[in-house]
Amino acid sequence: MARCNCSGSTCSCKLQEGNGIAISGSGSQTDPYVIDATGDIEGTVQFISTPTVEFAVTGSGTTVAPFQVAANAVVNMDELADVNDPTGPAEGEVPVWTTDHWEFKTPAAAPPGAINVGGGITGDGSAGAPIKASVSGIWGQGRMLSPPWPTDSTTGVPVYLDSNGQLRAKPYALQYATNAHFVQMTPTSGWAITQTICGRWGPIVFISAEITRTGTALSGQAQGDIGNIQVATLSAQLPTVYSGATAIGNQSGTGPMCNWTLRADKAVFLTSTVPNWSIPQNQHLGFDMIYLTGQGMEASLPIGSIANLLSA
Repeated sequence: MARCNCSGSTCSCKLQEGNGIAISGSGSQTDPYVIDATGDIEGTVQFISTPTVEFAVTGSGTTVAPFQVAANAVVNMDELADVNDPTGPAEGEVPVWTTDHWEFKTPAAAPPGAINVGGGITGDGSAGAPIKASVSGIWGQGRMLSPPWPTDSTTGVPVYLDSNGQLRAKPYALQYATNAHFVQMTPTSGWAITQTICGRWGPIVFISAEITRTGTALSGQAQGDIGNIQVATLSAQLPTVYSGATAIGNQSGTGPMCNWTLRADKAVFLTSTVPNWSIPQNQHLGFDMIYLTGQGMEASLPIGSIANLLSA
């Protein structure tokens, strides 16, 4: 290299280091120039975050501490290249693909018949046939018409979801009270109520009482018919009678078997006895009767509420 005077054992060419370049040696045969890339670019590269991309940078760009760059997208959906909706999204709207881009629109309603339902459910989810429970009747129509059912549509047995995820109806609770809790029967003149007990299970009420003849003796006829003699009236605390009920009085002591009638106004009548029997004064008669209530199908009362245990 004549122009650099490098024909001899030395070279007098001028070499200068640049960024990332290191030069060593004197240019002689025994100590030649050594040009080395140092890899140190510290301060020469900058990472700038934008409104849509955020950089997280560690390291200094050297061999021992190279750059480590993580980029996080912070772009909004309406800033994406394939989203073209000048008004932007509104409450309740969803992205809908329209030809070649996304727009924000109200979700399309499910077409009729798109939803399959199982037992106990009806409807297809459309506006004209919403999904609802499949009931066996409509209150106030057909078999749900009063009579025989009450007119209060909130009266009925509650339905609940059990631990197996199945629907069940709440069972009726058996409720009872004795004459020590409240007076259940008020006797008419010539009669006394010795003791009573009553209970209720759903729409069914039963009453058991011991009735004593305190007036003059009653003579039985050959056919046992003694007419309709009112002996008592049920308490107002007992549910009303749905329809006329009858019962057979049990023999108590030396008394005869008797037939009783319970009317809708809660009046209890003695109607007949076995033929040729009489009911002397102070005779005890057994009275047992079951009847349907004419009011709610369930009594919802606090536990321990004995005083109103059987109130309608």
